[in-house]
Amino acid sequence: FFEIKFLLYIILKSNKSNSFEWFDQAIPNQSEESTEICQGIFNLPGLPLNFPYSQICCPIDTGSKQEGKELAKCLPSFIIAGCQKSGTTALTALLDEHPNISMTKKKEIHFFDKPKETIKNKSLKNYIEYFSPLMINNDEPTTPTFITGEATPFYIASEDACESMNHFMPHIKLIVLVRNPVDRAVSEYKMKERRIQDQRYLIEILSSEYGAKSARLCFQNMTSSFHISAPNFQRTLDLKKRNINLINCLIKEIGPNGKWEQFTIPLLQVIAKRERSAKDRGLDPLKARFEVIDKCFPVQVNFNEFPFGFNKDCYIRKENVNEFNTAMEGEMTNLNHCLAGPLIEFDKSRNSKLVLKTMDKIINDCTGKINKGISKQFLYRGLYAIQLYKCYKYIPKDRILIIHSDDLKAKPDDVLNIVQNFIGVPIYNFTLSLKTDENHIENLISEKFPDFKNKTGWRFISDPVEIPIDIKKRLYDFYEPHNKLFFDTIAHELPGWILK
Repeated sequence: FFEIKFLLYIILKSNKSNSFEWFDQAIPNQSEESTEICQGIFNLPGLPLNFPYSQICCPIDTGSKQEGKELAKCLPSFIIAGCQKSGTTALTALLDEHPNISMTKKKEIHFFDKPKETIKNKSLKNYIEYFSPLMINNDEPTTPTFITGEATPFYIASEDACESMNHFMPHIKLIVLVRNPVDRAVSEYKMKERRIQDQRYLIEILSSEYGAKSARLCFQNMTSSFHISAPNFQRTLDLKKRNINLINCLIKEIGPNGKWEQFTIPLLQVIAKRERSAKDRGLDPLKARFEVIDKCFPVQVNFNEFPFGFNKDCYIRKENVNEFNTAMEGEMTNLNHCLAGPLIEFDKSRNSKLVLKTMDKIINDCTGKINKGISKQFLYRGLYAIQLYKCYKYIPKDRILIIHSDDLKAKPDDVLNIVQNFIGVPIYNFTLSLKTDENHIENLISEKFPDFKNKTGWRFISDPVEIPIDIKKRLYDFYEPHNKLFFDTIAHELPGWILK
């Protein structure tokens, strides 16, 4: 079927770790679209490589080519694109156990949730670096297939992701997990609460004299000013590298905390901006940096002591959330008012396509900017019908697999077989990954994504939440017409989503 142009030795995971074994991979015809992307990313002559399943792969020049062999990196063949709080982390960890699948080591990259016009070749090069390199061999026969994937469950809710993914990867496949939207909203709210608790704890640490003194020392020890005159992408890379070194210092001096990055990145951005401004005015950039440090970690003379303080305003990206009932009622009121017209029309006509077309025109005015991460748009994230409608405009239905999260819990073997058939890899026995021990998958996730739990407030198993009966009924009433729209979209009803 395909004209074989190259044969790959690629790394296969063994013993469920990041160690690899070699095997061969066939390469079909190359395409103009991948040629343009790869030449833009790596600026290398010749045609790029195009995997089976139309996965775009690019040769990379590392200066260490062996005879007849060279390295390649590939954009993903599939993406777990939704939905948040629906089992995406567990599915990602399980699929990474498959010997023919390589998931990115970082979950939730958030690369495509921006307009396609803003994605440049340099940033695409940064994205492809998340994927493991493959070794091409021109001489050996072909054997099994191998594909790469990533998981950013915000993509399905994003205004831009489906269009951007389709633009750069025209044959991308998406996996979307959905969960009872009431349960999903409550779960996201509790996750937000945990993140805020972690934030409070970090502020308490920084406010202690030892914490403030140690943090000041780490900021002072950044050796030189930022690459002020460098291009934007170079400044971004420089900031990321400095942030890694800074966080390593903070962990060493103070201890680990999942909120370090939330605190350090915005403050480093302020420092970099002040340094650039100082240089533009002919002043010393390092002096500008120390002015920020002195403001954030002031040294106050107190008789014979010199206590160190922390200015809480320097924790720039603080999270907050209203009390549960207030948060839910406020969003329900806004969405009900804004979407009343289309929902009344749906109740009359039952024409879901026409109603979703109308909703698509006004939904952005209802929600405002769709924020990535764990935002305060708890209820919008459960409006699956309109999110899928937006995505279907760019990615056809046969390339989007929808999975009910309850099925992943209740019959994981069946669901995993469906997923494997959908993305086109040999069926793998996941028995070892689905032990009856309830801690096994959580341990697997912690092993693959060691910082994910602390950074996000994620929990594999959370304590049950008691919702007041009146607000619970209000939530089910709110979601009923939206769930019916969703059922019409997928031509299938899901049990327990509508109160009888």
